[in-house]
Amino acid sequence: TYMNNSGQAVASLVSYYKIPHENIYVIHDDIDLPLSMIRIRKKGGPGTHNGMKSIVQQIGENFPRIRIGIDSTGKGRADVDFVLGNWKKSEQKNLQEGLSKAENALGKVLNEGIDKAMDQYNEKKT
Repeated sequence: TYMNNSGQAVASLVSYYKIPHENIYVIHDDIDLPLSMIRIRKKGGPGTHNGMKSIVQQIGENFPRIRIGIDSTGKGRADVDFVLGNWKKSEQKNLQEGLSKAENALGKVLNEGIDKAMDQYNEKKT
């Protein structure tokens, strides 16, 4: 499916494999977080992400997620242009740092639990 219809694919997998919602981990970009910041949540609403809106609409809000900040503030572009546009070299480096943090955070979630991962990786927005 397209990103905006992600919920269809997730709902199909959940139904076919009988996956408990707490065992579904969604990792996605978030324009509302500073670049490379990550935020781990046990559950919650979709925020402004259309793919997450689709998933929440299909299976509800009770699944963990890791958000990776891509910060569109002050870029002077519409959100869709920003997300689908080209990244500056400096932004690419910071984005890679965010992806690495998210990868490490997911490992922590799976090995030590989501609470420990949240304690270690969740930062306050500045």
